[in-house]
Amino acid sequence: MKISYNYLKKFIDFDLSPSDLVSLMCSIGLESTLMNSFQEPEYHCTDVITVKIIDIIKHPNADKLSICRLSDRLKEYLVVCGAKNINIGQVVPLAKVGATLNNNKVKVKLAT
Repeated sequence: MKISYNYLKKFIDFDLSPSDLVSLMCSIGLESTLMNSFQEPEYHCTDVITVKIIDIIKHPNADKLSICRLSDRLKEYLVVCGAKNINIGQVVPLAKVGATLNNNKVKVKLAT
């Protein structure tokens, strides 16, 4: 995930230069790279929002899937999910139907 230095400064109070921040993040195990702000992004996405996991129930027809009830405070979403490392209360990204992830469009697949 790419996050700008200025974006981090909006949410976290710190007095580190960009290069010192990269060194600190690497020292705690977070892979970090200092990039020139004029570089083209390698990864482009649209219509990705953050949502909170409200409820997780076992999928009735699949052992390895769950049905998650998610909320962005304005709307609730039901999503089939295969992740095992999710918990109620977590805030996670959600690529909505029609979202673009690195030039691939998210589509709905209806069960038959």
